[in-house]
Amino acid sequence: MSRPRVLKGDLSPEIAAEFAACSELAGDCEMMGLNPWRDRLCVVQIMAEKGTVVLVQVDEAAGAPDRHGLKEVVREMAGEVIDKTNQSSDWGRDELTSDQIYYAADDVRYLFEVKRKLHAILEREGRLDLAERCFDFLRTRRDLDLGGFGMIFEH
Repeated sequence: MSRPRVLKGDLSPEIAAEFAACSELAGDCEMMGLNPWRDRLCVVQIMAEKGTVVLVQVDEAAGAPDRHGLKEVVREMAGEVIDKTNQSSDWGRDELTSDQIYYAADDVRYLFEVKRKLHAILEREGRLDLAERCFDFLRTRRDLDLGGFGMIFEH
């Protein structure tokens, strides 16, 4: 397989003409999430059956991680690999093992860098204000839960 061509913004006129002459094309896309009405289109992949794959980066976007657990987010945002093998170890023991201590430290060690990068993405996508309002609501949601109000919008 040849290396895919990566283009910024749109197809070149030459590649567009080449694709226009094809009887069929394969295509896919990558977005900032799974909701096409909310989440921005980032990359469009196009290929003629025996041709080179062409990736078009829309607005020079970077994609979101496919998985959103801490391990995947740290790998994507901080470039670090954290070992999660101690996740289900016995955390109630009297003395934590050395492995547990380092495991627990890794669970917070990279969060500052991850937060800075996620903040930059929210700014770039024009969603920082919405995120901040959601974060502010968490205090209210906590108070509702502690007050026994549960699901406030159900009848």
